Amino acid sequence: MNLRLGGRFKNSYNYLIFFLKERAILCLAILLVAAFITAGFVFYSYALKSPSVIPDEPTIKINQDIYQKVIRDLESRQTNIKQGIEKNYRDIFK
Repeated sequence: MNLRLGGRFKNSYNYLIFFLKERAILCLAILLVAAFITAGFVFYSYALKSPSVIPDEPTIKINQDIYQKVIRDLESRQTNIKQGIEKNYRDIFK
C-alpha cells in the first residue's frame, strides 16, 4: 500500500513539474495575481479598516526660552561666518 501511495505522489509531483515548465508565464501570472490580492488584503486590514486616532491637543510644545536661545546662537554663527568670509587671508600658493 505504501508503494502505491508513493507512486501516486511521484506521478503528481512529476505532473506538477511538467506543468510548471510548460506553462511558466501562466504560473507567473497566477503568482503575481495572488501577490496583489494578498497585498491588497493586508493594506485593507491595516490601513483602511483600523480606526484613526485624532489627538486632543497638539503634540508639539515649544519652550520659548530655549527657542530664543537657539535663534540667538544661529544669528551669532551667521555673523561669525560673514566675518570669516570678509576677512582677507594671504595666498598660500605664492
